[in-house]
Amino acid sequence: MSARIGSAGAARAGRPEHREAPTGFRTWAGTVDVPDAPVETPWDVSEVVDVVRRAAATGRRVHPAGSGHSFTGVAAPRETGHGTSLRLGQLRGVVDDSQAGEGLLTLGAGTPLHALPGLLAPYGLALENMGDIDRQTLAGAVSTGTHGTGLALGCLATQVRGATLVDGTGEVHRIGPDDPRLAGVAVGLGTLGVLVDLTLQLVPAFALDLRVDSAPADELFASWVERTAADDHVEAFWFPHHPRAITKTTTRRPADTVPVPRSWFGRTVTDGIVSNAGLAALARAADLFPRQAPWMNRTLGGLAPHRVVGPSHEVFVSHRTVRFREMEYGVPLADLPEVMAEVQAVIRRRRWPVGFPLEVRSVAGDDLWLSMAHGGPRAFVAVHTVHGDGRARAWFAELERILVAAGGRPHWGKMHSLGAAELAPLYPRMADFLALRRQLDPDGLFGNASTDRVLGLTARRG
Repeated sequence: MSARIGSAGAARAGRPEHREAPTGFRTWAGTVDVPDAPVETPWDVSEVVDVVRRAAATGRRVHPAGSGHSFTGVAAPRETGHGTSLRLGQLRGVVDDSQAGEGLLTLGAGTPLHALPGLLAPYGLALENMGDIDRQTLAGAVSTGTHGTGLALGCLATQVRGATLVDGTGEVHRIGPDDPRLAGVAVGLGTLGVLVDLTLQLVPAFALDLRVDSAPADELFASWVERTAADDHVEAFWFPHHPRAITKTTTRRPADTVPVPRSWFGRTVTDGIVSNAGLAALARAADLFPRQAPWMNRTLGGLAPHRVVGPSHEVFVSHRTVRFREMEYGVPLADLPEVMAEVQAVIRRRRWPVGFPLEVRSVAGDDLWLSMAHGGPRAFVAVHTVHGDGRARAWFAELERILVAAGGRPHWGKMHSLGAAELAPLYPRMADFLALRRQLDPDGLFGNASTDRVLGLTARRG
């Protein structure tokens, strides 16, 4: 195959005229809605450069947006509507496959994760790890530190080996694997420039053997460090007030392993009830009948065991239709047992009528400057609700207090209350990141109210 084959390098002939369209920006969960924001959809790097230079000349801030799957405004244009949302959906597909034999492929930054299996299949390659949602764009998932689970595996950004970036002056940078800036660019929150493409280190295609079971919650969390070290991927879902937690333990297998399709139980109960419509109904019922919430949770917290074996991307990803809001913190792995003991205690004490499970995962440490797992392994605790901000505020605030006290770092794309003053001490390379931002975006062209708040920036544009 040719070295440069993706749409990011396509010819201009036959394209529709590039226009600015005032279609606005809205997150998947409805947490951020900027209906009057202009939207730009460049078709290649030259058009990205043009958008950036026009924005710089007119004093308008610009922010690259992915699929809107973050719960914060990290990918939004400035909330007052004076910024431009830059959609990269046309920058997709395989851009360079000249090193495919080494497992390296360069892909357009706007490629959605759900399109990757089809793109990687001809090369016999796969992502090393994935989360359970694949609606994000590649650049969006990487830039916010999106992760899966697996104590020997890092977040998605640890698979990045190179990037093409358009900075705040319109200059194009090719950042290779030996460039020290890559550790800052990999999780950049969209504030260093516009990612045009990303080079990923991929692995040979493989299968996953998933076993769904349950375990006593107290014992599971008390032994979390040992449990996660013993298996490739471990994930737990705990419905508050239930004595047991649902466990998902996954083992990596050769690609030609005989598949075991999802059973009727798995499709109907796990997917249909626990993950989707039934889960939303449970959350609503817990509101209407708060005293019955513990009993209702106990009806879903001890599922019958089942097993699924299939291609990695099919097993990693869950089909979700229920809309929710989420807060997630990564705490030092060794502290997870104590953290969850305190979380369980406060839930029992307050008798929160919560009809949505907490999710616990683990991720390997890395050296990326703004990765939530920078410096060592982390256990991530995710808290969900189907309610708006007002209904969620007390529930999130109570658990956030525990997670922050444990040195937790909030997920950049999920809801939290911390600002730059609280976040800077959690990231030893924050000063280096901010220095790189001043170098690549001296006039503060990129960013928005959300990134200004968490990075301590002063908006100089728009």
